Amino acid sequence: MAGSKSASAGFPWRRCRWGLAGAAIAAAAAALAREWLYVDRMRQEKVVFTMEVGGAVFFSTFIAWLIFSGRPLRRRLQVLLAFLALAGVGAALFLYGYHGVTGDLVPVFDWRPGSGRKGLSSGVPPGSSSQEARKARPFSISPADYPQFLGPRRDAVLTGTKLARDWQAHPPRLLWRQPIGLGWSAFAVAAGAALTQEQRGEEELVAAYDLLSGKRLWSHADPGRYRSVIAGDGPRATPTLAEGRVFTLGATGRLNCLSWETGEAIWSKDILEGHAEKNNEWGKSCSPLLLEDRVVVSGGGPDGELLAAYHRDTGSVVWQCRAGPSSYSSPLLAELAGARQILILNHTSLTAHDPATGALLWRHPWPGGHPKVSQPIPLPGSRVFLSSGYGIGCELIQVAKEGQGKFSTGSLWKNGNMKTKFTNAVVRGGFLYGLDDGILACLDLATGQRRWKEGRYGHGQVLLVEDLLIVQAESGEVALVESSAEALRELGRFPALSGKTWNNPAFSPPYLLVRNDREAACYELPINN
Repeated sequence: MAGSKSASAGFPWRRCRWGLAGAAIAAAAAALAREWLYVDRMRQEKVVFTMEVGGAVFFSTFIAWLIFSGRPLRRRLQVLLAFLALAGVGAALFLYGYHGVTGDLVPVFDWRPGSGRKGLSSGVPPGSSSQEARKARPFSISPADYPQFLGPRRDAVLTGTKLARDWQAHPPRLLWRQPIGLGWSAFAVAAGAALTQEQRGEEELVAAYDLLSGKRLWSHADPGRYRSVIAGDGPRATPTLAEGRVFTLGATGRLNCLSWETGEAIWSKDILEGHAEKNNEWGKSCSPLLLEDRVVVSGGGPDGELLAAYHRDTGSVVWQCRAGPSSYSSPLLAELAGARQILILNHTSLTAHDPATGALLWRHPWPGGHPKVSQPIPLPGSRVFLSSGYGIGCELIQVAKEGQGKFSTGSLWKNGNMKTKFTNAVVRGGFLYGLDDGILACLDLATGQRRWKEGRYGHGQVLLVEDLLIVQAESGEVALVESSAEALRELGRFPALSGKTWNNPAFSPPYLLVRNDREAACYELPINN
């Protein structure tokens, strides 16, 4: 017995325990180094893997200490109780300050009052609606207005305005900045008013603000709330302004036609009526396309497969077509192979439709089980550029007419050089600019080859104004960048907003409107005359 006890006492258990712990930590560090330096997969997956490895190492080390540390039982119980108490406090702080995740799935925390998922209370937006602000203003669309999603042509490209290039000598000027309801809608601008959608309590709100002061003009509320712990609550789509009316689609499927002057409903329709379970996982995000006397949106029907046109004046169905399971892009009008066509990027394909009847003209496969968000880009020569995030990449396709009403598509090139998760790319002079998994990059459209990739702006948005890019970073900063195929040349930046910003900016020269899910602001950008 004595010999056995002596042998046991002589074994270096404590050093062995620490050695095993060190080996586990070293193995975890090696796995993370390999993941980030050598494994070719999505950044989001790398982030999740890192959190999983970190959590596993922490909890396994803690449990091993509780069991094998050799400390007195009372001390180990004290440490366990202290850990549980801290975990409870951490959970409470998490629930109070959790603000969703970044585009790379990194949790975001903000403990300031009103910054969480609860958002602003139900009711009218902030700002004193003065008598001057309440005055009915005639509807009009000028070349400087921004009346729909991604601007006049739905391509995030504006011409006719030359921005000043030196923001140090001529900095952007803040006109107003104020709280706003939850949601990822952008602004649409016409006749001195800026309109957006937001969540106020248990109501989806369409709100009109005076462009120069931010004061409320009117608001329209519908009961309903889309909820998501990861993606954030509230409406996603941007209003469309046309012919004295405001067309909106809420995250829960409510399609509205409102009066421009008062916000009163002319007609309203639930496009998912009877099919509520078929709402997209991350909510309806389709910004309505107004085309002659009809309003085109996607995502109704028994399987969320219908591209549908509703009459502008009554909301009655004009036509419906099965396009395929809907995703998160918006319809747009293009002329390809000598014919006007409505393009819509669905969950597994890009489809083109006859504007008059909705009939399917052609379908091009765009597979992958993840959301499709970025808009297709029609290009000269009957070409269309496609891009998606989640590791899918990009493709340039060619559309050709085969005969009477018959079309075909072919791939000119396809690669992983541009993976636009939430953002929309822009084109200038044969080159394409976009956020490739959060890093600004330039592609040669002729070949698909990357010219450069530099500058981590996160999963924000891009807008082209003549020869300059306005980059809305995910952090809330706005940067001014040259649209140069040679290299990244950032000319200036400023903190336009605070916190995660996925919303598209709107630019009605010289006014830049930005917002996220808690605040909105208007800046006057310096213009070269």
